[in-house]
Amino acid sequence: MDLVRTWGGLELSAVGFEYWPVNDARKLNMKAFDYLSFTHRLMLCKGTKNMATQGGIIQLSGKLGDLIFSKKKGRNAVRSKSSKPINQTEASKKSSADFGAASSAAAKIRKAFKPLFVYGADDTIINRLNKQILAVFKTISQDFSGNKKLMQGDIKLLTGFQFSSFIQLDTLLFTYPTIAVLLPNQLNIAFGESTGIKQIERATTAVIELMCYNMDLNGDEHQTIPVNPLTIPLISKFRGAKLNIPLVLGGDRAVLVAIAIHYLDDKCNINSRRARAGSIVFASKYKDGIEVPFLPMEIVETIIEEKPEGLAWELG
Repeated sequence: MDLVRTWGGLELSAVGFEYWPVNDARKLNMKAFDYLSFTHRLMLCKGTKNMATQGGIIQLSGKLGDLIFSKKKGRNAVRSKSSKPINQTEASKKSSADFGAASSAAAKIRKAFKPLFVYGADDTIINRLNKQILAVFKTISQDFSGNKKLMQGDIKLLTGFQFSSFIQLDTLLFTYPTIAVLLPNQLNIAFGESTGIKQIERATTAVIELMCYNMDLNGDEHQTIPVNPLTIPLISKFRGAKLNIPLVLGGDRAVLVAIAIHYLDDKCNINSRRARAGSIVFASKYKDGIEVPFLPMEIVETIIEEKPEGLAWELG
């Protein structure tokens, strides 16, 4: 049987489509054929309900009209979109809202530190960072379920997050710098003379990349502060280095510092994944320039005692 359909002013012939009659075939959205090339075959298989497999030159994936194309048991399958409404419980709605807030916070942090990801980040970083942010959200009281915010959680849990699941920063950089707010609105970072760096074969220089992310926890006034690379020759003694970063710390802020390290030989970068690593090395919360320790918050219900109505007796 030949079908002729029109799509975008073009006449498409469905010659080559092969059909097997099934009871539920009519339930498929036949308008979907308007979007299929005539070189594609849609094979309806016996004994299936609203299900088909794909064959031919073009293999589709994702949604197309009311059809969903996917891979199942090694075969390219297509099924119709379910018409049943999804009834979420109140707890599910709250969990979804909190997951969305956590994912949004993770996306902001990834965007801030993305320039450092070329030095060792792997393809698992998105899921791992989302998981780490969710760990922060779990420190927030369930009283706030459905309305949790990053500022309510233990932000220090982000310290030590590694860019790569293959190698940790401290396997290459043995000593981290001291990081502290010593003056109002100024972050001090100092590497001491005793900073230890692993020697890599052929490497003549270690390069330390550092970025600071000053995150506005109540708005969008974020600061991303890039820092020039710190190059350390491996054939001479390192005498230390220090840096002062000006910050705007008014209101509720989360200050994150990330460090990455990579190596150079006489000509260029050493691209071995054993010679690149990165991590968030500092994470703390500030309120108007003052560091705020994490304290679990709970909603306290105020009980109002009802006074009896009427005239009161005077005793004695």
